[in-house]
Amino acid sequence: MTIAVLLPLVVSLLLGLGGPHLAQVMHPAAAVRLVALGAVIAALAMGFSLTVVAMFLLASVRDIAVLGHWSPTELRVFPMCRGCWV
Repeated sequence: MTIAVLLPLVVSLLLGLGGPHLAQVMHPAAAVRLVALGAVIAALAMGFSLTVVAMFLLASVRDIAVLGHWSPTELRVFPMCRGCWV
């Protein structure tokens, strides 16, 4: 679970740092397509990871957990969520 959340952050950082260099080295038409496609994929992956974190945080709220038949104490087992409980 931690990899699913942190990997998009790392990929976005690498794309942000390496994208301008790739755009200068590659043929312009290919560079535009590759960098744009990479940015879209990184944005979708980031949206997925933020959704996962938001769902775990919402599921830990007692009133929402009752509606979804979830157990907030069971969700605390996941290492991604350690330190984010108030």
